[in-house]
Amino acid sequence: MGDHAKALKYHEKAREILEKSLPPTHPDRAVPYSSIADVYNNMGDHAKALEYHEKAREIVETSLPPTHPDRAVPYSSIADVYDNMGEHAIALEYHEKAREIVEKSLPPTHPGRAAPYSSIADVYNSMGDHAKALEYHEKAIKILEKCLLTSHPHRAAPYSSIADVYDNMGEYAKALEYHEKAREIVEKSLPPTHPGRAAPYSSMADVYDNMGEYAKALEYHEKARSILEKCLPMTDPDRAAPYSSIADVYDNMGEYAKALEYHEKAREIVEKSLPPTHPGRAAPYSSIADHADFAVTYSDIGDVHRRSGDYEKAIEFLHKALHIEENFECDPLQRASTYVNLGETYREMKDYSTSLKYFRKALKIRERMEHAQHAVDIAQTKLPATHPHLLDSMK
Repeated sequence: MGDHAKALKYHEKAREILEKSLPPTHPDRAVPYSSIADVYNNMGDHAKALEYHEKAREIVETSLPPTHPDRAVPYSSIADVYDNMGEHAIALEYHEKAREIVEKSLPPTHPGRAAPYSSIADVYNSMGDHAKALEYHEKAIKILEKCLLTSHPHRAAPYSSIADVYDNMGEYAKALEYHEKAREIVEKSLPPTHPGRAAPYSSMADVYDNMGEYAKALEYHEKARSILEKCLPMTDPDRAAPYSSIADVYDNMGEYAKALEYHEKAREIVEKSLPPTHPGRAAPYSSIADHADFAVTYSDIGDVHRRSGDYEKAIEFLHKALHIEENFECDPLQRASTYVNLGETYREMKDYSTSLKYFRKALKIRERMEHAQHAVDIAQTKLPATHPHLLDSMK
């Protein structure tokens, strides 16, 4: 479990603070339960995640009137967990419950009515049902067009989502067309100094990368980088994202030295800007679990060193990634991936015994995750979704 217990302890401290300072009927008491649920979800312990989201739902339902739109939030969160589990039918069921609450509690002209449609579309996209995904994203667009001014930046989001669906379908021209629509909305609605203006360029760069048009991908990632550097302070960790993206393009091109150079730039920014500081007494405890951002950067750098033949450096950075993944809140499959990269590095060095050790560690994690999912599958075939023993069956 690494240091996940410590992460949960900090979220628990946040919960204790809020429970002492807020009356029993205050809806904000649900927030720490949702945060704890998110930790378990990131750990791959979906049963625990569902348990804590259910506690949050109970608090919200006892503290808010039936007509309050925030009653939909726990249902959306539960849906997201089921989506991560690959239980798409159940995810759709809970997103549908959220949609019903939102439609009963918000007026027809409220833009919040679009969110459940976008979430449902995302599930269909995960299922590979692109036609349904496009259908629901179009519904979200229609709602936002009725509710928001043409100059409102939120009108861009569904266009970006539709572009992502087309990108997944391999229809890159369509993807670029919709990202361009999103970009036009963003540039008309946000001031030149707003960092949100970078997002469409990053998205278009990703499409060009998928097309193998690397020069174009680099051009658009550079545009995104330029915008963020003008808009964000030097200490903002979001400044690292374009460097990582540029590094990925160079990696795809086989230019490993360039990839390494940009991964290093991303790492430097991340190390200078984390950990983040947040106002309030409860938030710092919750934010201590957020240091896993380093792991992906170290792992990326290590993998580039491996492929360029610098095994000593590869091992150095992969162990840095592993230290974080074993001691902070990280996805177990992310840790398994680092074990695989270490195993492959030692294999290429012909140190087969060490290589085998790391491959076995990766296999153990993946088998454990598969067994947990198998238990969930059995429980859900034997019990109805609302059965009180279902969570115990999933543990």
